[in-house]
Amino acid sequence: MVFSNIFTKIFKLNKESKNNNPQSVKTNTRKIDFSWLYQKKENRWDDLNRPIGYIVGVTPGFAQIQRSPETYKDLGLMRKYMKGALFGFEFVQLDFETISEVNERYLWKMIEEAKRYQGLQIGLHAPVTGEVAVDLGIAYANQWTLHHRSVQRTAYAAGEILGAKYFLFHSSSSPRPNIVYGISTEDRITMMRGQLFSYTGINLGRWIKQLDGEEKTIFEGKEYDYFVDPCYRKIYRPLKDFRFRDYFKARYLHVLFEAMGSAMDPDLGIYFYYYDSFDEGLKDAERYRKEGVNKLMKRFVLDVSKNVDYLIGEVQKNIENLENMKNNEKDVNRVKQIEDNIQILKQAIEQMNSFRDRILSVEDYDEEKNKFVFTPEEFEVLMRTGLIERLFGDYKVFSAGLSLEQAYPLGVFESFMNKYIEAEVMSNIPSYLPESLRGILSTMEKRGVKVYYSLTRRGVNYDDVFEYWTTIKGSESTEDVAYGITAKFMYKYKDYLWLEIVGKRYKTGINDAYDPDDVVLATNLGFKRMRDFYEYVEKDGSMPFKKRLDKYSKEFREYIYGKEDRTPMQIAEDIVTAVACKYIQGHLFVKDEWAMDTLPEWLNKIGALTQTNVKFNNESIWDYVERGGSKTDNKPILMFVETEQPRSDALAGKLRIMRGKHHIILVKSIVEYASSLLQNPSEEIIPRDKGPYKDIFAYNIDFEHLTTNLIDPVEDAKSLDAGDGKYVKMLHVNAPRPYGGQHGPLFLLTEELTIIYEWMWILRQKGMKNAYFIWEMGSYGLYQTAIAFRRMAMALEHDIPPEELPPEFYGIDEVLLAEQKKALIEHAYDPLEGMLLQPEEKHTFLGNAAREKGKLDKWAGEEHR
Repeated sequence: MVFSNIFTKIFKLNKESKNNNPQSVKTNTRKIDFSWLYQKKENRWDDLNRPIGYIVGVTPGFAQIQRSPETYKDLGLMRKYMKGALFGFEFVQLDFETISEVNERYLWKMIEEAKRYQGLQIGLHAPVTGEVAVDLGIAYANQWTLHHRSVQRTAYAAGEILGAKYFLFHSSSSPRPNIVYGISTEDRITMMRGQLFSYTGINLGRWIKQLDGEEKTIFEGKEYDYFVDPCYRKIYRPLKDFRFRDYFKARYLHVLFEAMGSAMDPDLGIYFYYYDSFDEGLKDAERYRKEGVNKLMKRFVLDVSKNVDYLIGEVQKNIENLENMKNNEKDVNRVKQIEDNIQILKQAIEQMNSFRDRILSVEDYDEEKNKFVFTPEEFEVLMRTGLIERLFGDYKVFSAGLSLEQAYPLGVFESFMNKYIEAEVMSNIPSYLPESLRGILSTMEKRGVKVYYSLTRRGVNYDDVFEYWTTIKGSESTEDVAYGITAKFMYKYKDYLWLEIVGKRYKTGINDAYDPDDVVLATNLGFKRMRDFYEYVEKDGSMPFKKRLDKYSKEFREYIYGKEDRTPMQIAEDIVTAVACKYIQGHLFVKDEWAMDTLPEWLNKIGALTQTNVKFNNESIWDYVERGGSKTDNKPILMFVETEQPRSDALAGKLRIMRGKHHIILVKSIVEYASSLLQNPSEEIIPRDKGPYKDIFAYNIDFEHLTTNLIDPVEDAKSLDAGDGKYVKMLHVNAPRPYGGQHGPLFLLTEELTIIYEWMWILRQKGMKNAYFIWEMGSYGLYQTAIAFRRMAMALEHDIPPEELPPEFYGIDEVLLAEQKKALIEHAYDPLEGMLLQPEEKHTFLGNAAREKGKLDKWAGEEHR
């Protein structure tokens, strides 16, 4: 129903009334008694503290929004609760403005008393302002630690002080890291450099070694030879044909150069960009070097052969001259000497012919030693002719440091190759080569040869550099590095989040997904479609990933070439979303050094104020909320994850996790997938005493946050799979205005109710049958918000489609209709007053009588006219 239809229905109802009697109004719309909304309901929560039906609640807002002596009385969680209790809702959500609010002395006593008298239960929102605003998708170590502690303290406050039914946190408030060009924007997070954590909260380099089985993993106090995922409780054995350290050295070689404080040749980065293995890339570089040297030496041999032909011609001329001299010589001794010289030159010609044939023969090339094989006699002939300098002169052999004495022994060509071809020519391709030789080598041969000499001649052990980067530097770099290596891990092990978000398994049904390096490369090279990228690499024979498409399943290849509707950039955005979800998983389940029993000392002091004996028993955040706190009667505390709003317009649509579908996939990765692993554990799954995880994790949709992230709430709700609405157990609802943080109130008789109700209705059809409806109060006041919320909850409970909403939904009842009709009748002619040629009679005869008796003042009331 649109806005105009509201008033169309009003006039229709008036027209259908009989004898001007509002009681006789008949409509075709459904008649509902709203009085039940104001009756106290019992059993609003199940055994897991999840809502039953729809519970309408309010957040009393931030006390710091309006600075004045009046607002000072609202500072503190208890005072916010009392304020919210006066608004006509049945639930209060308290927002942390600062985590220190929980330090107020005897807060637990004040909250208990307030709840006993007001009868309203509490929900808790983790910090949302300032540096402590929770963002669990960040990989920087200091930020990871800060936000992890914030969630721990929020969980503690919910369970041990406030007795909250739930607490919630935002999924992401930071823009995507720059894993590809153009995916991010300038922001305090994306512009950082710092030490990096894996999603499990340990040094990123150490985690890489855990994946390769080089370092033991400590899980729940026990050592394992293999990495253990804290959420899935699954053992990840090292892959046979893939090493993550080797991959890191290839894909992120620039990080190791940065750790050494030196610049990396861009050719090295370009070369290894195509490799998943540093060792394989270096091996190919050695192969390119051999092929390159072979090509150059063969060309050199051809040139030498030409020189030999020339030298033979010169020697032949000398022989002819000597023959003429002998014929003209009378001295017998002199003739004998000339004949000896002629014989030497003839032998030289034979040796040079043999030498030319030898160097042109493939059999004389030693592939293993990568050199040509010659005899000392062959070089002695050349030396005795005195023409060795002319033979090698074109290749600057002497400028390379060779003397005639060095060139004479057997190793002349080997020395020449090592000290000239390799040291000078091959390591300076293509600038050092003569113009005539520059076209001999292919691009990859030139680059591979340069890479080989750059990495082998430096005398650097890059495994040692990796250790230095891990231990001394604390895995310092930019955040895209942590996201990239985590993405590769998720791809290699076919992580649930990876298949569902990047592979869209929920839509395609295919158990396969993109290699992140393919997506990054396709995006950076500017391809508009992935199929175009794969066609390109298939045709380019010089690329080492020519057959990259073959690693995918047949079904996924058909999907790429036929039905893929995302661009490489969009897939790159999904990659960031999947990794961010993995980081959130880590925060919820990591233990050991990050367990709840390692909370800072101040918690012990606050625990004493609660008069409870708080023991966490090395628990993860999930373990704690699953068993519940002392103030929740040991019932679980429901956890919510919520879409955050961008901090500025520049970040709109740039956050790491935004869409409802992706948040629900995160929820399902725990309450469905991880729980199913624990339901039937295999030898790869570490059992859990408590069995599968309880269904205590859900998604909270904030419509205002969706719109400010450029997401249409209607389309987002429609994109959910049938039944996925059951994972939506809370809505943050305000006036549907696309302004971040305005939190406007709601009014009856406005189309805004229809807009919001349509969103709610779609979600109900998707399965949202039990949820909180929370209005977050802004600075504009309450007005009719509580009434509007209750009416929307009622209509949903009665399964009324938006187009069948009754007039009562908008506050249009018999009383309102009677008042409207009375006003219409009594003031129907008001616009004509003073417009007629003949003065109108202002009073009836009774009015004239009153005028004559001087009682017009009394008559002037509307009810006497």
